[in-house]
Amino acid sequence: VVTANLFVSVICFAFGNVDTSDLDAEGRVHVRKVRALFDRIDEDGGGTIDSHEVEDLAKLIDVDLSPEQLEQAINEMDEDRTGSVSFEEFIHWWDSSSPIAVRLRRGIIAEEALIAASFDRIDEDGSGALSIEEVGRLAAAMGTTLTDEELSSNAVLRSILQFYLLIYLTC
Repeated sequence: VVTANLFVSVICFAFGNVDTSDLDAEGRVHVRKVRALFDRIDEDGGGTIDSHEVEDLAKLIDVDLSPEQLEQAINEMDEDRTGSVSFEEFIHWWDSSSPIAVRLRRGIIAEEALIAASFDRIDEDGSGALSIEEVGRLAAAMGTTLTDEELSSNAVLRSILQFYLLIYLTC
C-alpha cells in the first residue's frame, strides 16, 4: 500500500538526515520538506547549492527570475559569504519574508497541488492510499506489466510512480 505521504516522499526523493528532535510534528514535516527540496536542487550532491541550482529550481516550477533577482537571492541566502549556500542558510532564507523566497514558495505550492491531483487520479477508490492493484493498473496504463513480486517491491513501486509523475507533470 502506498500512502499519500509515501507518494510525496517518492516524488521528493529522500528527506535527508536532519535533526528535528526539538520540533513538534508539524515543524519536523516542514524541515523534512525543505530538506527534500534542497536535496532535489543540489544537483551535484555536494551539500551546498549555488546560483545555477537555484536558477534550475525556479525554471522547474515556472518562476521567472532575472539575473539580478537570482544574484539577490543568493546574496540573501549566503549568510557566511562563501559563494555557496548550506541547508541551514537555505532554510533560514526559505522561511524569510524575502519577496523572491515568497515567489518560489508559491511555485512549490502549485507543484504540490499537481502532485496531489496526480495522487488523487491514481487513487481510484479515494481511500487516501494506493493499493497494489491501483499501482498495477497505473503500470499497465503506461504499457508495463508487473509480476506480483514486482508489485510487492517498494523499489519497483517508487520507480513506477516517479516515471508516472515525470510524464504527468511535464505534459
